[in-house]
Amino acid sequence: MAFENVPAVKVRSGGLSYLFGDYFAVYQQGFEFPKIYNWADLETVTEYRESYVVTTKIRTEDSRVKTDETFTIKKDDFKNLPDFLAARAILEGAIAENPGIVFKHQKRILPTKNKYKIIDIPHDAFVTHGVYNDREINYSNVVLVNTLLGRIFIIAGVIIGVLAAVALMFVFKPTILLKFPLYYSVLVGFSGLTGGVVVYLVGNMFAKSKYTTLLKSDPALGEDITHVVCNEGFGSVETCIYTGSHLLPWDDVRHFIETNYAYIITSNNEPVFWLPKRLFDKKTQAEVGLFIQRRITEGRVDRATLGKTLKAK
Repeated sequence: MAFENVPAVKVRSGGLSYLFGDYFAVYQQGFEFPKIYNWADLETVTEYRESYVVTTKIRTEDSRVKTDETFTIKKDDFKNLPDFLAARAILEGAIAENPGIVFKHQKRILPTKNKYKIIDIPHDAFVTHGVYNDREINYSNVVLVNTLLGRIFIIAGVIIGVLAAVALMFVFKPTILLKFPLYYSVLVGFSGLTGGVVVYLVGNMFAKSKYTTLLKSDPALGEDITHVVCNEGFGSVETCIYTGSHLLPWDDVRHFIETNYAYIITSNNEPVFWLPKRLFDKKTQAEVGLFIQRRITEGRVDRATLGKTLKAK
């Protein structure tokens, strides 16, 4: 199981005690023995800003599966942040091992642990660690949004321009507008350009505020993070639970974006990896950038070749 070598964590929340380890155990006051669940017995795991809600399932005598119990574990009830991060890693590692568990989580900068695979990290890997800062994430997020949504800004401008053209038809008689086609065109073009700029600025404001929102929902952003890039995969894991044997494979990624402050790897137009450049010296920064670009390009070629092979068969 992924992250199974992270030490077990016990937490008391809502009058019950929970153990995150090889099993999910629930201790209730007045009972001598805990109720022990295999991780496969979990039905759903839902993360909210302040808590986790876990539902378990049992198999009835007629072989039907039904919900057994629901447990709410508040994040603030963990003794300290490393305990919470360890419990989260164990829980999400179990979800990776049991994909039948329905998992819903809050948005994060760090990738969720259920996406990691057990892969030994080679000695020639690029490895560094440090704490994120809001400037590099906010700036990089703006570049990311502009890159991914650039077409939307253009489309928004065109739509607003068309709406402006129709509105002018209602305000002024068409015959008057046709007498001054140049002014009419300028007004329509200016309206479209202004509308596109407004949408762009709103998008940038949202992008800049996104880190602040994520910081409130994910305390890991204030912790020291270990980053790894190598031929076998990549990853960003809280240093306090870093194992040296878990990576995200390259299979699902298609693109990466370089900003002044960070390298960002995306999957399905969503960022999955943020690597601050300042954690490497200038020479290594360039090497890491070229390595990521080469690795993703190779992956595209491999997938294209595989697709042609399957079609031929």
